[in-house]
Amino acid sequence: MGACGLPSLLTVRRAIESDPEIGDDPAMASLDLLALVAAALAVGTALAGSAAAGESGRDIAAACASCHHGERRAGAAIPGLAGMDKAAMIARMREFRDGARPSTIMRQLANGYTEAQIEAAAAYLSAQKP
Repeated sequence: MGACGLPSLLTVRRAIESDPEIGDDPAMASLDLLALVAAALAVGTALAGSAAAGESGRDIAAACASCHHGERRAGAAIPGLAGMDKAAMIARMREFRDGARPSTIMRQLANGYTEAQIEAAAAYLSAQKP
């Protein structure tokens, strides 16, 4: 098996060459091999995209941690976010973004994130231990 659990192209090429429907027809073998390579690239791209999506919450949260590190204390000017309720974090970010919650810098920061990025960061942070 090769990367991503896909069989090596040499193994597949041998399978294509021994396929009774393709036989020794080089044009058919080339077309099938090209289709296989295209499919392998598509799967690899999809896997890379899903891995990136899984890491995006962590990556976005890393930017938050520069100010929001440490323990969550009642009344703290800059609270820690680890373990905070996901829905509450999302709601607060939306409030900052929409100007409904007063802030010094958070409105500008919240405007820089998409809804999906806010949700990904909140999911990651809420799963962390305080």
